[in-house]
Parts: sequence; structure tokens; C-alpha cells
Amino acid sequence: MKNKKTFKIGLFFFIIIYFIQGCISNNINKIDYLKKVNEFSENNMKIIHEKFLEKNEIDIFSAEFPSSKFSIELVKSFDKIDSSDRVSNLAKQKNAILAINGGFFSIHEHKKGIKLPGYNLNTCYPNIYSPYSALPSRILKINEKWYGSFSEFNSSVGWDKDGKNFVVGKISSFPILKYNGQNIPFLVLNKYVENFNFVVFTSVWSRPVPLNKKGLVITVKKNKISKIEKVIKPRGNLINIPNNGFVIYTSDIENKYNFEKGKEIILNMNIHSESNEDIRKWNNVDYILSGVPYLIKNGIINTDYSDSSFFINAHARTAICKLKNKNILFLVANGSDEVTGKSIGLGIPDLTKLMMDKGCTDAINLDGGHSSVFYFKGKVLNRTFPADEEDCFKLHERAVSDVIVVK
Repeated sequence: MKNKKTFKIGLFFFIIIYFIQGCISNNINKIDYLKKVNEFSENNMKIIHEKFLEKNEIDIFSAEFPSSKFSIELVKSFDKIDSSDRVSNLAKQKNAILAINGGFFSIHEHKKGIKLPGYNLNTCYPNIYSPYSALPSRILKINEKWYGSFSEFNSSVGWDKDGKNFVVGKISSFPILKYNGQNIPFLVLNKYVENFNFVVFTSVWSRPVPLNKKGLVITVKKNKISKIEKVIKPRGNLINIPNNGFVIYTSDIENKYNFEKGKEIILNMNIHSESNEDIRKWNNVDYILSGVPYLIKNGIINTDYSDSSFFINAHARTAICKLKNKNILFLVANGSDEVTGKSIGLGIPDLTKLMMDKGCTDAINLDGGHSSVFYFKGKVLNRTFPADEEDCFKLHERAVSDVIVVK
């Protein structure tokens, strides 16, 4: 009996010691791939520079801060959709302490409205922002203005001005026109018309939009149709968007919806969420930004993404999350594949692991690659750019569609 009792006690202590060692080991594994280079705190904000040792010592920059102490704003360059600007420029204009790049975007030339075929490092296209529009690829909402929408469920992050509401998940946005007692749903808001048959353009445009397809152009001012124009020969035509209204383009020249001048028409935006419990939160946030994919939601890692090179291969990454302590974390992981052609950076699995180990409960991946910029107090910390703006053979800071700034 005594031997049995001794055995049980010994077994009990062995299990306890094994469990403690396992916890310590797990804790070590969480941090042993990161080497701290520098850390400092300033005005309730903690800035950390680390090296990701498992991936060619990639530089990782992060900022942690309480949302109650700061204002987090989403800013579109020049407040217009057909524009782009650098993170550093927008941060300085807004007197921001901290800033990172925002969502994904497509690049179009101003004059033609045609997507550029790709960057050529022997030109200045990656370096300057005057020749192109950086149109948000998916959902982008800033205060009451919708710059972009997306009809399929896509990963997004939303928050309000006072920092109390921060939500991550998959949502879709459906623009709807209320006209003549019916709801007219459509899929495309503020996109060039070349690939679409029904588009609505709002006053977020700073210049006329080129029209390269025949159809009807319906101008709406103060929620009433002011003009209906049938366009048969679209070459050279431009759509002028009024400041107090919007413009509808449809390829349906026969006007099946019976649009009539002088009649009331209202544009609304409907949000749908994969999680019904989040609908109220999404409808009450001031800012919505799409990213791909969301990394963590309610403490659970997302593995529902493809095995394409975008997700698996190493790239520079930008991410934002809410921490267990309710603070907000911005994180930028460097990559230099744009310069060297090498696969340097983080894949989404590594980025997710990193954000989880940082204590994130809700996290999303934003635009990355050359767009990834970490700005703090007047400087871009994660990259060094050439001083000569005319040097087109070196990589300069890219102009982006939108920026998250902290003041």
C-alpha cells in the first residue's frame, strides 16, 4: 500500500513538473524566433523593432497603443478616389504620430482610365503619384463616404472614431438604388466601366470619368434625376459627377428601369456579414477597410485561404490587430523581393503565427509588398528611400490609395 501511495505521489509530481516544463517550453517557442533590436515607449505608445530569425532576419516593426488614448483615422489621399499619395505625406498632413499603409488597390492612368500593365523599375511609375489613380480594390468606407464596395464576402476590418468598436470578419457590401417603388441592386460602385454593365459613380471623384462603352448616363442631383443621356459613340466621352449627387451608367440603352427626369432616386449601401451578431457593429463603424485574408477572429486562427503564391510565398506584410489587453497593434514585416527578385518577407502562415504570439485576438492582413510602410514621428522606419526624387532606377516610397493614421 505504501509503495502504491508513493508511486501515485511521484506520478502526480511528475505530471505537474512535465506540465510546467511544457508551458515554459511553449513560451520559449513563441519568442525564440524573434530577436529584439530596439524598444521604446512614448506617450502610451510602445514601438518595437525586431528581427524574425527564421526568415533571413527580416525586420519587424510594431506599435502597440490603447485606442482610448489616441485617434485612429482612415485617410484617402486628397479625400478623392482618383488619387494616390505616400504614407509619409499623408501622415505629415494629418500631424500623425504613427501611420501605416491601408488596403489593396488597383492603379489606373488618369487620362485613359486604363489599368497599367505592371511596374517597370526602369521608370518612375512606382515612385511618383501624379500619373495615376489608386482605386480601392474592394470595400473602403471613410465616415459617411463609400469609395469602394464588393458584393462577395471578403475579409475586412472596421472601427469607430472613439476606438471602442473594433471588428474583424468577412462582409459584403451591396449598393442599392431605390427608384419608382423598387430596389435596384447592382454590384459595382466607383469602378471604370470597361468591364461592367451597371456602375454608379459618387462625388468622391475629383475629375470626370472616361466612358468607353455605349449606354445610358443618368445624372442625379439632390436625389432627383436631372439628366438622361444616351451615348452611342463613347470615344472621348467623359462622365461629370455632381458634388451634390451621383451618376448611373448602364449599358441598357433601352432603359428597362424606365428612368425619368425629375423622379426621385436614392442610393443606399447594405452590409451583409457572415456573422449575424456582427451586423450591428459593422453598421455603426466610421471606417471599413478590406484586407486579404483576416488572420485571427475571436482568438481563432483563420486557415480558410488558398495555397496561391500570394498567401504562401514570402512578401513584405502590413497587419493590424486588437490585442487581448484591448490595445491596438500595427505591424509591418519587411520584404525586398521588389528589388532583388528574392522571396524575402513572410507568408500568411508565418504572419498569422507572429500576430497570435503577439497576443492578437482579431487581426487582418492589409496591402503589402512595396506598399508596406511603417511611419513614426516624421520618419519611415522600415525602409530607407533615396533622397533624389528624379532617380528612377531606385525604389522610392510608393504612393498608395489610403492610410491609417494615429494622432
